[in-house]
Amino acid sequence: MADISSLLPTSTTKTTSGFSTAQALKDAVAQTLTTSLGAGQFDVGTISKALATADVAVKRQYLTDKQTVIQNKVAGYDLLSSALDSIKTNMTTLNNIASFNTMSATSSDQSAKRQ
Repeated sequence: MADISSLLPTSTTKTTSGFSTAQALKDAVAQTLTTSLGAGQFDVGTISKALATADVAVKRQYLTDKQTVIQNKVAGYDLLSSALDSIKTNMTTLNNIASFNTMSATSSDQSAKRQ
């Protein structure tokens, strides 16, 4: 009889392919079950634990991926908000006429005429 307890994940790691780890686990359990049934023996406890773990892994991965998407959106909105605040501050400064009147120019050539 094939032992599938070695297939159970010992830690949760995020995969780049989403559900690939959980699907691989389900496939391994299905293969082990098929092999065990052919031999006339199988460990129901280990198989059910592996199937439950695989089912939870799929849901966990879905929620983790969704959380990542939401966090990225929030970060994008924060960046946009910061940029808009900066534009608002700059526009407020430009809107103040006193900002334009703070500079004056003089010429060292006294013969230059002012128009």
